[in-house]
Amino acid sequence: MFVWDEKVHRVREVLEPEIHAILTKQKLPLQSPDTQYSFDLVSPDQKIVIAVKTDKYDGENPTSAVETLCETCLLLIAVKDAKKRILVLTDEPLYNLFKQERQAKMMALQGIEIRFVKI
Repeated sequence: MFVWDEKVHRVREVLEPEIHAILTKQKLPLQSPDTQYSFDLVSPDQKIVIAVKTDKYDGENPTSAVETLCETCLLLIAVKDAKKRILVLTDEPLYNLFKQERQAKMMALQGIEIRFVKI
């Protein structure tokens, strides 16, 4: 079983060739004053910001699972000066659940790309 860092590393291996940039964990300023958040994968110019969620969805409590992903999307939206914001899910059932929800559609309208990366 992969630990969290190994899963993020695998996601990085998939995305770096697509993005043509080395992605690293970085703390970025948010739109609220004096607030920062540490994001999993960020391009060197900080224009691409990626949050990786490795949670497993077991079919129980879909509302809680969706709320957690919405919180992550709100953090992505709050990043100053990012041009591309991506939420990566590594669990296909969780990805399928979230993509069906109206909240995911609203986040997509706000510029969040929601992706599944199999690891």
